[in-house]
Amino acid sequence: MAIGNGMGVPFSKSGGGGGGGSFSFGTSLLLDGTNDWATQGGASPTTTTTSFNGFNNVDWFCSVWLKSGTGGRFNNNSAVFGVRQHTGTYAQVKLQWVNAAGGSYMRIKASTINITSTYVIPTADQTDWQHYGASVDVNVGVDVTVKFYYNGALVDTQTGSQTTVTDTDVNLTVGAARSGAEMLSGHLLQLVLGYGLPADADFTKVYGSGAGNDPNNCFTGIHNIYAFSEASGTTSGNLTDTEGRDSLGMVGFVVFYGLTTDTP
Repeated sequence: MAIGNGMGVPFSKSGGGGGGGSFSFGTSLLLDGTNDWATQGGASPTTTTTSFNGFNNVDWFCSVWLKSGTGGRFNNNSAVFGVRQHTGTYAQVKLQWVNAAGGSYMRIKASTINITSTYVIPTADQTDWQHYGASVDVNVGVDVTVKFYYNGALVDTQTGSQTTVTDTDVNLTVGAARSGAEMLSGHLLQLVLGYGLPADADFTKVYGSGAGNDPNNCFTGIHNIYAFSEASGTTSGNLTDTEGRDSLGMVGFVVFYGLTTDTP
């Protein structure tokens, strides 16, 4: 652990009870997988010291709702988000998809080390809304431990070699690993990035039996929430971080893509 900071099943859109009656989703971000993404600085990407930063031996977690836009599984190696060093070309912290027989694996890249789940998310499940999450326990001096969550349940735990990367000025991109690379095709909603190691029950709570829950009532240590409160039809401008830290500039979106009303 760093200094500092049962099995899921697909759900119907009728959900059920998880949101406590007062929670509702905003819009979702629809990406085409070839031409669009959102990043700090927009078309002129920048690095900042306030960005979510999975380097520097910090424990971190992510939580997100996704729905594939390919008619099948997510494209191989497509990334939900990526964090790039200010001196680096490639994202060294990210959540991405890897092809598997019958579906896909989730993969976390933690400070240059790829750690891949062996739990298969079936292709059919990826074509509808599901919730995904992961926590990264740096275990300084030992191995990195990653827990993978699917629809509120812990489905796999994997370990990888320890590598220390230090950087305080980084770039966050959503819908791709970095600008123009490993782009995601599909809907993305309520991306939560934070520091620390949530309990398994926190991921169960934010899933809310398929109806969702306010992440602030589920997790501590949240750094960013991209809940997409912008109006449906938006294809340009900034996507607001509801925690007030890092807005992301929309790049390459055209009509039909961008913000939509399609949510769980």
